[in-house]
Amino acid sequence: MTRETDGRDGFLMLVVCVLLLILISAAYLFSERMLISNVASTGALQARQANSLSESGIAYTRAKIQSAFQSDQGKVEWPEQWTGEVRSTVPRSDQQDKRDQLFGEFQVSCWDHERSAWIPGVADESCKLNLNHLPLDKLYAPEARRMLMCIPRMTLAIADSILDWMDEDEEQREFGAESSYYQSKSAGAKARNQRLEQLEDLLGVRGMTPELLYGSRASSPWSSEPIVNFPLKSLDSMSSSSGRERLGFSAFLTVNGGPSVYRADGEKKVLVNQDDLVQLFDDLERVLGEDIATYVVAYRMVGPKDKTILVKDEFALDAAEQTRQRAAQQRGENVESEQDASALTRVEQRGPLMIDTDGGFLVRSAYDLVGVSVEYQSEDGSLLLESPWPENDYTFDQLLPKINEQLSFVLGTPVLAQVNVNQSPEQVLFAVPGMLPDVVNRIVTSRDQLGIYRYSSEARISGKQYMAIDWLRRSGTLDLKEMRLFAPYFTNVGNAFHFMSTGISHPNKHHAHREIILDFRYKPSRVVFARAVDSRSLLTSEVAAR
Repeated sequence: MTRETDGRDGFLMLVVCVLLLILISAAYLFSERMLISNVASTGALQARQANSLSESGIAYTRAKIQSAFQSDQGKVEWPEQWTGEVRSTVPRSDQQDKRDQLFGEFQVSCWDHERSAWIPGVADESCKLNLNHLPLDKLYAPEARRMLMCIPRMTLAIADSILDWMDEDEEQREFGAESSYYQSKSAGAKARNQRLEQLEDLLGVRGMTPELLYGSRASSPWSSEPIVNFPLKSLDSMSSSSGRERLGFSAFLTVNGGPSVYRADGEKKVLVNQDDLVQLFDDLERVLGEDIATYVVAYRMVGPKDKTILVKDEFALDAAEQTRQRAAQQRGENVESEQDASALTRVEQRGPLMIDTDGGFLVRSAYDLVGVSVEYQSEDGSLLLESPWPENDYTFDQLLPKINEQLSFVLGTPVLAQVNVNQSPEQVLFAVPGMLPDVVNRIVTSRDQLGIYRYSSEARISGKQYMAIDWLRRSGTLDLKEMRLFAPYFTNVGNAFHFMSTGISHPNKHHAHREIILDFRYKPSRVVFARAVDSRSLLTSEVAAR
């Protein structure tokens, strides 16, 4: 006997099927969302890992540079390796039985303008002309312009506009532009009227374009040029591609670094050119003893016995401004003469010296004091002070580096700019005050003959790595008089270093790039510029197997 269906079973079957379909769809959507969430979580974790690895690269670079500074006096030894691996002692979920697995790695690289390529290591900013150390006083306007005109593609209008952009006044230079010009182009616009924090600040200068600043690519390679071919090639394996790309001002100019007043141990150097000679004597006596303090302060007071050895910078000066400043100084002296002289003069005795002046002579560099006698006239007669640093090889090899470590000669000249004589291109060497083509040719020729190449980490002289600028005298490239003239503007290594720290997490090789400028003028050193660079704008290839 059969039961007659009334259609309700079919309806229930349909409802069940629909419910099953909904449940299956919900389960699928839930699984998909969990998968997406897991992928996103994993990606975020790898991004954080890559960022941490990039931070490791920064810390590694800081330590390596600091170690190089603290090596033997007179030479700087750079590390051969600019990469590192970070390993985890926690077992990975997919390899529970293995510890010490590769967690990730970092790579430290910099952009080589000459070869248009990324290379291992850091870029020393002292290889460029520092805009922030140009003399902005109107008296030195012609000299500052001359220094800028040594840079390829620079024009008088852009040079004067850069100086107007940086100086504090609103007095327009001959070919320059002040706030009145910028306001005529855009309401509220004005000249910067202060030192530059980034080279990109120049883009606001009248006549400046990205193509002039960065070259034919018209953008900074640090944020637009792909980093490829890991591990990066060393310079020894690369051939120069000079001329392949039209270089911009960024290849020759910087706003970072400069002379430091701190020793490697963080203590402040003695400022030889400070105004207070009594304080100078006390500082020198504390660090180097009474004899050296007496000699240096006497030099500051009366200069060398033989005044013919004094060198003078041949700055291009503004004659009208020179006359105006001289007149203003004379008016100031007249005012002082009407005051009580006893209230203006500080007279104190230190050792055999009666110190009653702020010093009529400046010390431009340690070379001014080598082998130079000083004759001091006292109430008891003439006192001849021989230099504690005689002119011999021991002084130049052993004592000169120690002098430079203890003493700072900053403010010995109105121009504070220092360039790396070992690595700077010819155009930057030409910017040095008083520099002549013959001197530049001698320096460049000697660098080639001695193996002191741009970006090289060693200079081969007598089988040793002499990096101090005294190689110029030792090799016969410059005589002692020329060393006294140019030493204030030369350095063997800078204080600011520009590099890209790339963190690479494993196993999926997620990349994180950070553009960094480390400044070692400060103790401890500072990151004065940091910028995270989007990995999509710096496309990277797979890391080559090691």
